[in-house]
Amino acid sequence: MEESKGGGLAERVGLLEAEVEAQGRELRFAVRRLDSLTGEQRTEPEDVSVREGRLDSSRDESVAAGGSVGSREIGVPFGLERLRSGEWWLNKIGIGLLLFGAAFLFKFSVDQNWITPSVRVGIGLGLGALLVLLGLRVYGDRRAFSNVLLGGGIGVFYITGYAAFQLYSLVPYAAAFAFMVSVTSLALLLSLHQGGSALALIGTAGGLGTPFILYAGAESVGGLVLYTSLILAGACAIYAYRGWISLLLTAFVGTWTVFLVGFPDLIYWQDATSPSDRIAMQLGIAFAWVVLWSAASGREVLLTREPQRVGRPEPGALARTFFADEVLRSSVPARLVSAAAPLIALFFTWTVWELGEVSLGWISLGGAALYVLVSLLVRRVENGGQVHREQALVALLLATLALVLLLDGNALVIVVAAEAAVLHLVSRRISDRVLCGGAHALSAWVVGWIFLHLLDGALALRLGFSAASNGDGLPVFNALALTELAGISLVLAATLVMVPARAIVAYRVAAHAALLAWLWQELSPLPNGAAYTTIAWGLYAAGLLVAGLRLDGPSLMRAGMATLFLVVGKLFLVDLAGVEAVWRILLFMGFGGLFLVLSYYLQHLWRPKAGNSRLSPGRGA
Repeated sequence: MEESKGGGLAERVGLLEAEVEAQGRELRFAVRRLDSLTGEQRTEPEDVSVREGRLDSSRDESVAAGGSVGSREIGVPFGLERLRSGEWWLNKIGIGLLLFGAAFLFKFSVDQNWITPSVRVGIGLGLGALLVLLGLRVYGDRRAFSNVLLGGGIGVFYITGYAAFQLYSLVPYAAAFAFMVSVTSLALLLSLHQGGSALALIGTAGGLGTPFILYAGAESVGGLVLYTSLILAGACAIYAYRGWISLLLTAFVGTWTVFLVGFPDLIYWQDATSPSDRIAMQLGIAFAWVVLWSAASGREVLLTREPQRVGRPEPGALARTFFADEVLRSSVPARLVSAAAPLIALFFTWTVWELGEVSLGWISLGGAALYVLVSLLVRRVENGGQVHREQALVALLLATLALVLLLDGNALVIVVAAEAAVLHLVSRRISDRVLCGGAHALSAWVVGWIFLHLLDGALALRLGFSAASNGDGLPVFNALALTELAGISLVLAATLVMVPARAIVAYRVAAHAALLAWLWQELSPLPNGAAYTTIAWGLYAAGLLVAGLRLDGPSLMRAGMATLFLVVGKLFLVDLAGVEAVWRILLFMGFGGLFLVLSYYLQHLWRPKAGNSRLSPGRGA
């Protein structure tokens, strides 16, 4: 009896210990989640990795499961979640109300003439310094609250510098500019020290906006380009170290906006800049392209080689506002920056130098060749990543743009149609959705071009013109007609390597309709052209039907039958009143005989595939 009691007691003690251990794990998990969103620092090893801009696997999994602030998470107590969300909102609203209150007090004191402009600027400097010092003071215990105070202090410094120069003219431009640069440097340094992306965003945005905040009526394009390039280089260096995608996007948008606004020709299309300004702007464009590409693609390459050392930090609230978590984890924004940088640089180059299509086409072709080399080099460096494929896609995009700019008319259609067919084949081999989308876009352009020209031909026929009378050559055997036929053939050939059934049907229906319209356009201008068109349609339809029967292709059989019915409709609606009596007799008798012959041999022409259990037409019942 004693032994049974002792065994039961030991069992209950073991169960209690297991329960206490499980509750301890849940508590530690909740503390780590609270730290990751409030920014508080602990002494555990995983927090040290966060301070260096990295997340270990367990922390990354917990963040991925959590989503945005305020979302319900498994394993986090409801009360703790509400506390965390409330703290996030309170510190943001609190700093905003404090700044508004200080602004109202400042304005009230100015209206009452209590303080002079110098004192006002001094109050601004004191308030900014106080917020920065308080932020540094509480950093050890309240990291998120510290970043809010530091961001507010940096904002007060920017406002104070603007007021001292623009509103009160207390300091010269050089002193105001130096002060604003110092504030920007302070923000970037604090972002590195504190590990807060918000400070880097404020510093980058404020730094890029400084030339316009302190605008004095005459700016040097060379000086603007040099200053902007330095800010861009600093922001991209921080991104390469920390991996804050919101910082990369801010630098990307801000840099091109500064170039757009700072160079008069880009907005007002004025020819008021000197050659030296154009050269300086071109150097800035090239530098921005290289730096943005290097930061975006270079970090992705490093992630494939040293994922543990480089890491991918948790995205901030700004990045989550525009992108879903799964998109951020797959580094889509960085890839977009890498792909968009050369295209925007090409646009700026074209605008700065007012280039023609041929010159811009050769530049695009050179850029395509450069990206092909980059793709080959990146493929040798990266470790199982997809960065080289992205560079190859950019090369393909630039090459396509070059073809559009360098070629024209028939040659362009043939080349683009051939490129679309090749892209369909390659996209199926490597299962790449981007390539597949590009192939569909090129094919749609080719089909649209063909239909537009066929519509022009229909309008010309309606007005009494013809291709031959316009000097375009013989029907069917002129350059435009052969180009359209080749384009239709290439679009149809692309369906042989497509996978989605709907896409195949759509392409083939479009090619079928285009071919019928092409026959009508080319044969109608001839004497008795309506009759020739009907004959051509009928032979084409009979060929489709026979091919479908011999190949056991239901789609071909349906297309052939539908076209034969279309021929019958044309006979009664058009040819009955529009052709001469002799041709009318021949057409009706000829097609009547054709239909009888097809109906008689239909069951003998069908060759079902092995294992096909369907009954042949006319057999069975």
